[in-house]
Amino acid sequence: MRTSRLWVVLSLIWILCVGVAAISIGWIAAIQRTQDAGEVTPAGAANVYLLHLSGDDEIGLWRVLDSTRRDELLGQWRTYRHDMSRTDPAPAKLEFSIDVEDQGDGRATVIATVQPVWWMEALSRKGSSHVWRFEVQASRSGWRVLSVDPHPWCGGHVRAEACR
Repeated sequence: MRTSRLWVVLSLIWILCVGVAAISIGWIAAIQRTQDAGEVTPAGAANVYLLHLSGDDEIGLWRVLDSTRRDELLGQWRTYRHDMSRTDPAPAKLEFSIDVEDQGDGRATVIATVQPVWWMEALSRKGSSHVWRFEVQASRSGWRVLSVDPHPWCGGHVRAEACR
């Protein structure tokens, strides 16, 4: 009698452990799929890139970058972000508008008109607008950035002397 109770208890413990492990694995897989998803639209991929650049945050940026060019694109993003931080003062954000030109075959060119904004006490100051080009491509998990052709920061968006 005691052996059968012990067997039932051990079986319940085993079922509980397997259930918790299965739920955990499913939860981790769902998070991974979400984090590896591109964007729904071509404009969305460029939007994520620019918002992360404006916010100085690369967490989550990699998900919209083409996997074969991710290191190169992250390096370019970090260099540009470094140039922005060299400006005295650094911009508060980038404002932008986006247009999309469909290239067919799951590719698009995103044209972003980008303008830096600085906040100084209660006043804001905007820089000149300049065009950036993004080449994006649809993948099975969404749109991803293949290349970025930004307008130069130092000597472009701001005078070269403004970069320290």
